[in-house]
Amino acid sequence: MIPIDPPPCQLTSNFTYTVTGNSVAFTNTSSGSPAFTSSSWTFTNGSTTFTSTQTNPVQTLSPGTWTCCLTVSNGSCSSQQKCQSVGVGGNNNLPLWGNPTPTNQSATFRGNAKINGVIADAQDWIAAFDESGNLAGSAQIVVNQGLAYINLTIYGDDSSTPNIDEGINAGEKFRLALFDASANTVLQYPTSASPQLFSGWVSNNGAPIPGYDNFNTVYNFISGTFDYIPLVAGWNLISTDVVPIDSSISAVLSSLQPGNVQYVSGFDNGALTYDPQFPFLSTLNHFKRGFGYWVKVNAADTLVVEGSPINSGYFKPMNVNWNLIAYLPQQSLAPSSYLANYINNNTLEFVSGYEGGFQTYDPDLLPFLNTLQTMHNSKGYWVRFNASNPFGEHIGEREEQTKVTNVFQFIGGNANLKVGDEIIIQNDKGEQYGLLKIILSDGTIGIAPVYGDDPLTPLKEGPLPGEILYFLHNGEVAEQSIIFKGDYAPVYPMLKFDSSTFNNVNSLRATPNPFDGNLEISYHLTAKTRYSIEVFDMVGRKIITVEKGEKAAGWYSTIWSNDRLLAGTYLLVFNELGVAKHYQKIIKQ
Repeated sequence: MIPIDPPPCQLTSNFTYTVTGNSVAFTNTSSGSPAFTSSSWTFTNGSTTFTSTQTNPVQTLSPGTWTCCLTVSNGSCSSQQKCQSVGVGGNNNLPLWGNPTPTNQSATFRGNAKINGVIADAQDWIAAFDESGNLAGSAQIVVNQGLAYINLTIYGDDSSTPNIDEGINAGEKFRLALFDASANTVLQYPTSASPQLFSGWVSNNGAPIPGYDNFNTVYNFISGTFDYIPLVAGWNLISTDVVPIDSSISAVLSSLQPGNVQYVSGFDNGALTYDPQFPFLSTLNHFKRGFGYWVKVNAADTLVVEGSPINSGYFKPMNVNWNLIAYLPQQSLAPSSYLANYINNNTLEFVSGYEGGFQTYDPDLLPFLNTLQTMHNSKGYWVRFNASNPFGEHIGEREEQTKVTNVFQFIGGNANLKVGDEIIIQNDKGEQYGLLKIILSDGTIGIAPVYGDDPLTPLKEGPLPGEILYFLHNGEVAEQSIIFKGDYAPVYPMLKFDSSTFNNVNSLRATPNPFDGNLEISYHLTAKTRYSIEVFDMVGRKIITVEKGEKAAGWYSTIWSNDRLLAGTYLLVFNELGVAKHYQKIIKQ
C-alpha cells in the first residue's frame, strides 16, 4: 500500500475593523482548511494592553495608535497571527487608521473629496484599503481655492515579504475611506452600507492610476446612521428611526434577501400597498418620516436602513380615528408615558402593537388589563384618536365617504371589461364596500383597499373577517367572489362578467340587482320556444319557477314579486326546451 500524504495544512489569520469614536468593531475574516477553532486578540498602545477571546470583539480604546493582533488556531496547523495598526480618536490630526507600509510598488489616486455635498476639511484624511482590509495608502486632504484635493499614494504588496501583506496585489480591488475629523468618524465611499470596490490599480512608480487621474472628479462621501430592524417570517409591524437616504420603497428594502419580501402595507389617510410582483400597480412608493409599516417576508431577515436620525420626540401629523405611527425613542416606554400628551388631552382612545400577535392598550382600563405594556424601537403602532376632542394642530379631520379603518386588504386582478369600467364591491345584503376600476386595455384592475369593520365602534363600517364579497358591473354579479380577511395583503381575482349586454341572443337580465322589492326580469327569444325562468339558492335547491310557457320570437319582461324571499344570493336560470341556457346571480337585500 502506497501511503498517501495528508493535504497541506492551510491557515491564514486576517481581520477587518470599523472605528466609531473610541469604539472599534473587529471582524475575524481568517480562513483555512480545516477552519480555525480558536482565536485570541491583543490590543496595545505601548503602555496599556487588552485581550479578548471573542471571535468578533468590540473594544473601547483610548485615542491614539494601537497595535491590534489576532492569533488563530485550528488544532492541526501551527498558530497564525495578523497585526494591524489602528488609529483611534484622531488626535493631533493623525490619520485614524495609522500609517501604511511603503514599498517599491505604488501608484497615485487623484480626485477631490466632499462629505454630504460639502467640501472636506484640511484636517480630514483619505485612505485606501485592499480587499483584506489592509491599509495600502493614507494622505491628508489638501484644501485650496474651495476644493479638497485627493493626492493619495497607494502601495502594492512587497513580493519579497510573503508573510506580510503591505498593500494591493495584482488584480486586487481597493476601497476608499475618509476620516471626518470634525465628526471623529470614518466614512466609506460612497456609503458605509455599500462601499465601492475600485479596480484598475497598477504599479507605475507613483504615477497617476489610469481612470483615477483627474483632480476634478468628485468623490462624495455620504454619512448616515444605520437602523437595524429584525424581521420574523410572516407579518411584521415596523418603523425606522432614520429618514432614509433614498426613501423609495425598493431602495429601503434593498438590504433584504432577494425575493424575500411578499408585501408591504402602509396607512396615510387610507391604506397603501406595495407588491414587488406588481410594482407598477403599487400605491405605496416611499417610506415617510414618523409612519409605521406592515412588512411580510418569507423568512427571517434584517432590514438595514441608512439615513439621518429622526428626533425621538417627533410625531407625524395625527388624524382623527386611526393612524399608523413609528416609535422613535431608543429606550422602551409605556404607552402612558410615550403618549402622555394625548392622554392628558383626552384624545387617545386606543393603541395596538404586533409582535407575533396583537397587544392592546386602552387608557381607560386598569393598567393590569392592558396587554401592551411597553413600546419598542423599530416597531410600528396603531393609534386611534377620538373625533370629539382634537389635540391642537396635531389632529385633523379626515374628509371621506368610505369609512377608513385599521382593518383592510387590497383587491386588484383582472376582468373581461374595458378601460374605465367600474366594479362595485359588496356583500350579499347589498352593502357596498368599495369600487374598482379597469386601468389597462388587457382588463387589469387598479389595486384598491377594502376597509373592514372597526371593532371599537358600534357601527359596521365594512365587512367582517370571513364575510363573502361579490363584484358587480352594470347590475351583473361576477362568477367569482372572495372571502374578506382584513390581513393587509392584496388578492388578485380573475373576474368574469358573462351577461352584461343585450346584444347576445337569448340574453337574460334582472334589474335592479341587488333588489329589495319587485324584480324585473327581461329576456330575448330568437324563435318560437318553450321556456321557463327559475330561481335556485346557492346550494342548488330550486326556490320557485317564476314563469314558464311558449312564446314567439321577441323581447319580453316579467315582474317577480318576492316578498317571502329571504335576503341572500340566488341564481336566476333561463331554460329553453328544458335545458339551462343562461343564468345570472341575483342578490336580495
